[in-house]
Amino acid sequence: GGSLFDLGCYPLSYMRLLAGEPDFTSATGVLSADGVDLSAGAVLHFPQGITGTFACDMQSFRAQDLDIRGTTGRIRLQTPFSIPKDQPVTIEYWHDDGYEEITIPAVNHYVLMLEDFAGALLNNRSPRFPAGDAILQMETLEKLVAQAGASPLP
Repeated sequence: GGSLFDLGCYPLSYMRLLAGEPDFTSATGVLSADGVDLSAGAVLHFPQGITGTFACDMQSFRAQDLDIRGTTGRIRLQTPFSIPKDQPVTIEYWHDDGYEEITIPAVNHYVLMLEDFAGALLNNRSPRFPAGDAILQMETLEKLVAQAGASPLP
């Protein structure tokens, strides 16, 4: 466990989905007496010149948001990593001189994952996120944990 494995995995996954694999990472953390990262911050650089940052903390009051900023717009989601299955998602989108809110109907994310996996098996197709994605995610997480000075997985 630790903040990077338990919480940082979500913003990292979003960054990788949007920007690909980072070519440089840096992380720091506050460690417990037994070397578990209780909080951590990370900076990732991607080949296209994109920089991403995130912080995760297992001791502070629960808060989460996702903020994506580019040269022509901005997207923000509140509570993007633990959306209740009965709550719609609202995407705040600033662009040029405009602003809009895009609402996506409520869904059960676990059901969607299971349906994708079952569809892949039944239709002999690859799942939306192949196993290689999970391997790359873990490699980056392990690198960040090591940079934060935390204990590696057993």
